[in-house]
Amino acid sequence: MRIHKKVHSHDSGLWILCAWADCERPGFELYKMRLHDGQNIVQFVFCSERHKMLYVNSHRNYGRLPAGYRYVS
Repeated sequence: MRIHKKVHSHDSGLWILCAWADCERPGFELYKMRLHDGQNIVQFVFCSERHKMLYVNSHRNYGRLPAGYRYVS
């Protein structure tokens, strides 16, 4: 069973929105991604697996998914 838990900002007190382009839905812990930026860790949250994969592949084909992820909701 997967639990979708919204991500809450400790700084602003609001829910963190999806990091994909202009999506205005809340981001979930289930779709969190962490990147190392030198000494810092940057975290991104997404509303769905689809938006997370769009972000991951955006450096190659902005707005397009790789073949195995085209039908992921």
